[in-house]
Amino acid sequence: MKRRGKLLKQILQAAALGTATLDPESGHNRGITTFARWYKSQDRRIRFRIRRIFIALRREHIIELQETGGETKIALTPAGDDLLRQYKLEEIIIPRPKRWDKKWRLVMFDIPEHLKKSRTIFRNKLVAAGFRQLQKSAWLYPYECREEIEALAKFLEIAPYVIYLKISAFDREEEFQKNFKL
Repeated sequence: MKRRGKLLKQILQAAALGTATLDPESGHNRGITTFARWYKSQDRRIRFRIRRIFIALRREHIIELQETGGETKIALTPAGDDLLRQYKLEEIIIPRPKRWDKKWRLVMFDIPEHLKKSRTIFRNKLVAAGFRQLQKSAWLYPYECREEIEALAKFLEIAPYVIYLKISAFDREEEFQKNFKL
């Protein structure tokens, strides 16, 4: 299953970049290996898996084939964009430095109900990163993470509803220091 995920991600990324062509002699390589060349470079078992994934992606309307100028390209559908977005979301990692700078990062959000799915994903990502809940939509973290939070909020299209604060002290601080083992 893990291997399928890696292959699936590679196919989606190639389609998103517009570099996935089925004709290796097209001349439109742009420095990135075409899908056909990449496919041919794999061993027999991997090629079989790629074909199965490719067929499933077409059947599920995640990718589609587009004919342009005698060349067949693989393109992502809106569902494919969503799936690729999920893979990119998994790649966002908040680093943890060795030393704490004695500042707290408070992430607050008030995301509307029509963006409930994005709100749930955002909250789950905060929990997975190690944030602790201060109040319902207020989450605390002891290390710098502004870039990651902004990227995540932008990616989920909820940036206007997310506030990032850097604070030096608050009530119950000792409790959270113990919780984060600082």
